[in-house]
Amino acid sequence: SKDGVLVIRHLFGLTDESLVEDLSQSVIDSTLISVTINALDTKLDIDGNGTIDALTDGLLLYRYLDGQRGQSLITGVISADATRKSFDEIETYLNNLAG
Repeated sequence: SKDGVLVIRHLFGLTDESLVEDLSQSVIDSTLISVTINALDTKLDIDGNGTIDALTDGLLLYRYLDGQRGQSLITGVISADATRKSFDEIETYLNNLAG
C-alpha cells in the first residue's frame, strides 16, 4: 500500500521528493505527509519496545496495510525486546490505531 511505503520511507529519513517518488502521477505534498506521520509519534512503536524502527515497526505497518494477517504479519520483524510479540497482539494494536 502507498501509506505503508510512505511510512517506511519516512522512518528511513527520506523527505521531499524522495519520500513520494514513484507513488503517484498526481502532485503529492511531501511536507504534509511528513507532518501527518510525525503526528503519530510513539503510536508508530507497533511492537512496543520503546523504539520506532523502519525494519520492525515500519514493516509491521506495511504488511498490515497490505492485508497480511496471522503469522505472516510478524514473521522476521518482531524485535527481541518487544512487548507485543504475537500476531494477535500486533493486529489488535493496529486495529485500535486505525479505528
